[in-house]
Amino acid sequence: MGEKAAFLKYLDEIRQVPKETKLQPALKGKNKLSDEEKWQREFLKSQGSIFKAVKAEGDGDALPQDDQEILIHYTARTEDERVLSSSRSADGGTGVPYTFLLGKHCKELYGVELGIRMMRKTERCVLKIKGDYAYDHPKAKERGLSPPDGLDGGETILFEVDLIDFYQVKAVDWEDALVTKRELKSGEGWEVPRWPFEVNATIEGWKLCGDGDEQFLPPTTLKYTVGDGQLPKGLEMGINDMCRAEESLVRCRGQFVDGPSAAVPGAPSASDAPDGVVYRVALHNFVQVRDLMGDGLVFKRRTRDGEGEFPMDCPMNDCTVSAHWATYVLPGRTMVADTRDLGEEGGYRGQPLEFPLGEGLMPPPLETALRLMLPNEVSVVTSTAGVLYKDHDDLRPPELADDQQIEWELEMLSFEKPVNWYNITFAEALKDCEENKA
Repeated sequence: MGEKAAFLKYLDEIRQVPKETKLQPALKGKNKLSDEEKWQREFLKSQGSIFKAVKAEGDGDALPQDDQEILIHYTARTEDERVLSSSRSADGGTGVPYTFLLGKHCKELYGVELGIRMMRKTERCVLKIKGDYAYDHPKAKERGLSPPDGLDGGETILFEVDLIDFYQVKAVDWEDALVTKRELKSGEGWEVPRWPFEVNATIEGWKLCGDGDEQFLPPTTLKYTVGDGQLPKGLEMGINDMCRAEESLVRCRGQFVDGPSAAVPGAPSASDAPDGVVYRVALHNFVQVRDLMGDGLVFKRRTRDGEGEFPMDCPMNDCTVSAHWATYVLPGRTMVADTRDLGEEGGYRGQPLEFPLGEGLMPPPLETALRLMLPNEVSVVTSTAGVLYKDHDDLRPPELADDQQIEWELEMLSFEKPVNWYNITFAEALKDCEENKA
């Protein structure tokens, strides 16, 4: 068949294809490989440098993947049976299984990484790794690995390994993955604790030991403020990555095992826990607290959640808000003003405040707090009277001195967005003008 006839035949075939069918070009050799296939190819490329002898078959078909924590027992030897390092107590180790992360945080020899990526859970094998995939491989230098004393970089290493388990984790400490979080129960929403939120959580902790983990913190419910130094640093980092109602295991190693703290007096130091510590955390709730004006003087604390999505459903400038506003003297929380029930004598008659944002009618801390609130939310704002009522002394109760510590309680009832005149009819625009005039 000539080229012209072949082309006409091709056009005829296209005409017979239903219109809703998409034609997919055949891209030979350009199909994207899965991660598993990619690593299998890498392992095949290493043949002649990595030899694997299986001593006990593993379970299932799953292979370790990136961002999973690997739990192994291992012994590394030279070919003349000299032990280089081990996790097994029989070979001079601590008896605690060794853990590391696959992916960008992996700090192991490349030959070891490739071999373990080809193992299944509970499998036992011996990896014979030649120098070009051990300390002479370029990744050894990239990962800061150098041969132990007495070992030439080109020597072959025998790596006997039991793959105990692997599971998905998140590296909370992005630089060295010394703090990892393993989620046991998913949380609610997207918000996580941050300074200066108030947190309520139940925590228990163990020091990892070869002869059985040693519990130093029984289940304890703690209430603390983020950043106040009550918790060990690594534990607080892990909790600050959790959502409400989430339960997770937080593992800390190295510099993040930083000893006793006010809330966890029994926490070990790094020298006492060379293999690290593990905390089980159930994050019950946290209260949103904000440094409202960014100066460390005014703080907003949410006491009742609102309705809607933050910040899309919060009021903006020119919105007319409707809110209740109460003022209390601290300590003791003595009420001096409240729009809810002062009645006619107090000037409010039980009616909420209604005013447009952005016109300077109310103190800046009050307007800023309302801009960060959802309908039906209740929050309290604390500072001194001089700070909260600055430039608005006409609104300040006369008995409040500048240095008096006070608390505002705000309840956002609703707000009306300004009318967009570009998207309304003439009749709607006329009606809006009449309402504003009235």
